[in-house]
Amino acid sequence: MAKRKRKKKSPEDIASENQFLKMKMMAQFGGDFVGNETVSPEVENQFLKQIMSFQKQHGQAKSISVYKYIGEPEYNHVNDLSDRQVKAQLEKTLFMKRSVW
Repeated sequence: MAKRKRKKKSPEDIASENQFLKMKMMAQFGGDFVGNETVSPEVENQFLKQIMSFQKQHGQAKSISVYKYIGEPEYNHVNDLSDRQVKAQLEKTLFMKRSVW
């Protein structure tokens, strides 16, 4: 099947799409846009679409605690350790995680 060529959008169409994207993002995510008029509509459009993609991915991301991320290692309470032992345990924990990366 032959690929269709997309009709190239005019700068005015792209500028209108940019305004729509900005309003949509303000409604969904809050915030305000302060622009630089020297940026071309095409570059601004790509930027806005990347922001939308990031926000969508961020909204689908699952939170995880650092403790779970590092594999829920057993540990001694900091009050039960000397400064030297705290340092040794921290290095041990960091080394264990690096070996997994």
